[in-house]
Amino acid sequence: GDIVLVCEDEAIPADLLILGTSEPEGRCFVETTNLDGETNLKIRSAVIPSAVRSAADAADLQMLVECEAPSANLHSLHGRLVLPGYGAAADMALPVTLDQVLLRGCTLRNCRWVIGCCLYTGGDTKLM
Repeated sequence: GDIVLVCEDEAIPADLLILGTSEPEGRCFVETTNLDGETNLKIRSAVIPSAVRSAADAADLQMLVECEAPSANLHSLHGRLVLPGYGAAADMALPVTLDQVLLRGCTLRNCRWVIGCCLYTGGDTKLM
């Protein structure tokens, strides 16, 4: 998928896998009022907290993202991120859940920026 930069207080344009954030621990907060009506902020984390700190890092990252087919279930997402030869000779596979994803229609809060990889766009997003 495409790599997207979202800045603080911007709406999330597509369902994005979080690759990196402006915070050292890879966390960010989202407001989900448009999705579920809740006004409290929800915490989300990068799948690899310190691997992507810039657009150049994202461009250099070799990865394969495997996700379930698009569904309207706002509370579930299952997939995995495969990094070929990451840190060792063997591939590294990391689970992908909703905790590592920003959904279209949410708003980024209390974090300067997030770099993400598009999982679903248009009519395939959870919002649609």
